[in-house]
Amino acid sequence: MKKLHSPPRSHAGSDGVAASPSKRPKPESGNSLQIRNRVLVVEDSLVVRDRLGALIRDAQIPCQTDFAATGAVARTQFDRLQPDVVVLDIALPDESGLDLLRDFKAQRPATVVIVLTTYAFPEFRDRAKTYGSDYFFNKSAEFEKVCEVLRDRLQQSPLSAEERGGAG
Repeated sequence: MKKLHSPPRSHAGSDGVAASPSKRPKPESGNSLQIRNRVLVVEDSLVVRDRLGALIRDAQIPCQTDFAATGAVARTQFDRLQPDVVVLDIALPDESGLDLLRDFKAQRPATVVIVLTTYAFPEFRDRAKTYGSDYFFNKSAEFEKVCEVLRDRLQQSPLSAEERGGAG
């Protein structure tokens, strides 16, 4: 059986977290922030993080979006924030996103994981499916599909107008 290797590690982007442009809510209890419709974007490229954040914002998807640029930060954010959806690149500077996928799904199987990668080869798609990926998109050809999935998935448990800060 042919051994699959992880994609090459990327060294682009920063090594921390890009803060969401919206104000951060205070924790309700403990270290976990309890917000419905929380999305964690794990992507080392600042350009891609910014573009994805802008698409989500422009599409008016009712969610709190947080960002991680490394696997280590993603693990901390995942534990602390307990996101409903993770958008995950598989080529990160410190570890494979496929390892994150496997661990995130083992820890919280209900979390929706969208793999968004330039390494959209069948062997990575197959491994992502084996590890529990809900979606697998080619970053160069299917970028906008992330917003379609977020809109569909997050509307399954929509925020009320009051929770969104609206009148109704």
